[in-house]
Amino acid sequence: MSTESELSAVKRVYSHPQPFGQSRGWLRGHLPGTALLPEESTAAAALKAKDEAGSAAIGHPGLAVMLGLRVLAEALEDSASNWTRFAIIAPGREACSAHAEPGAALKTSLLFTVAHRPGTLAAVLDLLAGAGINMSKLESRPMRGIAWEYVFFMDAASDLLRPEHAETLEGLRERCQSLRVLGVYPHETPRL
Repeated sequence: MSTESELSAVKRVYSHPQPFGQSRGWLRGHLPGTALLPEESTAAAALKAKDEAGSAAIGHPGLAVMLGLRVLAEALEDSASNWTRFAIIAPGREACSAHAEPGAALKTSLLFTVAHRPGTLAAVLDLLAGAGINMSKLESRPMRGIAWEYVFFMDAASDLLRPEHAETLEGLRERCQSLRVLGVYPHETPRL
């Protein structure tokens, strides 16, 4: 997206590093030699593209609509099976069960830490397995400021805030140093 009307006028492309990684082949093929400049978000990149002649941004087409930018190219991803998930995390609200159609598959996203000892993560996973709850995602990220300590992001294929999972949720609290329910929402399979 850009204020320019032609791709050939683009000299700089702004975006978050993630979209750059997902569209590197397209960028090399269509904009060789163009400066790729990382921003903290695709929204910040779109604002730069709006304010700087010769600039473009990679981001959601909704940003172009909001900011009055032209979409110069679509489907830049190098792999059609690649997708990015976004979540809104806000202070001041407790997580609650999703309002979904009856029978809709739900998932719960959690953020947790465990003691840095053998078996602590396994204890969390064993608890979920024993409760018959499938884990659909587990990702670790280094904890800021603490070497060799990690925070885990997990998706469980269930609404863990329902009363029938109260014992499992309490078991998670006992096994984790910290536990935060980020949200419960409909489970959607990415469209390829």
